[in-house]
Amino acid sequence: ELELVYELVATKAMLSVGEEKFRQFVFADTFYDNHEAIVAKIKVKQTSLSLAAEIKLKECLQNTPGLQRKIIRNLQIIFRFLVQIGGEPDQKLGNYCKRWLKDEVTLPFGLQDTICLKHLVKLYQCVEDYGLSKGVTPLEKFRVDLPPAPQVDLLEQLKQQDMPFSDFILVMKRFCIRRLSEPDDKTIKSPNSPVAECLGDVMHWPTTTINAFKSAIAKDHQDVTEYAIERRLKSILVSGFQVRHIASAIDFLEKEMTGKKPKQGSRVGRTFQLGLTG
Repeated sequence: ELELVYELVATKAMLSVGEEKFRQFVFADTFYDNHEAIVAKIKVKQTSLSLAAEIKLKECLQNTPGLQRKIIRNLQIIFRFLVQIGGEPDQKLGNYCKRWLKDEVTLPFGLQDTICLKHLVKLYQCVEDYGLSKGVTPLEKFRVDLPPAPQVDLLEQLKQQDMPFSDFILVMKRFCIRRLSEPDDKTIKSPNSPVAECLGDVMHWPTTTINAFKSAIAKDHQDVTEYAIERRLKSILVSGFQVRHIASAIDFLEKEMTGKKPKQGSRVGRTFQLGLTG
């Protein structure tokens, strides 16, 4: 025993780092920044949930406050293990968690007994989209009016890049529910952060948007690289458009889509409903 202590502990350097000097790692929440990259690394072939499972899931979410966020956070941890360890498509989620996570991560209401590893991506999307369909309510500090100049620039850039308003609204609403709605979220962004710093990465955008950008770049006889795509994305996220303006930008673009002009100086960003079309 003493030999093991010497070998494993005594001969190793000790790191002493003050709490304020050491960056906190929030592994579950960082999933949001790398969602598509992580999903792409999952080797387990994915398929849709059965209609019965989707109905049961929605009933559970409707009847249990806070369940949606709990399921999402637990799934984020499970995804991390799935990328590293893998698994069989038909393996029950409950058995997988018991083996690798020692029951520390669980999903309630019998989901672990009916859901297999091949259903996890669709399960995650269903749970998150349920939350979006119920509405998005960003915190008060993210409801500052978008100034007129960035409004004009935003419209021009969206039209120039031929991006549907609905695609851009969807990205912003997802960002709201992921990062701007929970007062105790340690990863929450500063209201004064440029939106380009938060949404300038390709991982935040739907595959359809990225594919459209790739086609446009190729049509311009340019190399289709991630850098070229991000340059186009960031051109949409115009100067002066900050995180605190997200709610106002959603309200502004939704009114543009319906032909109703937003009133100047009006309070915006109460609760946004999302029609889930894909």
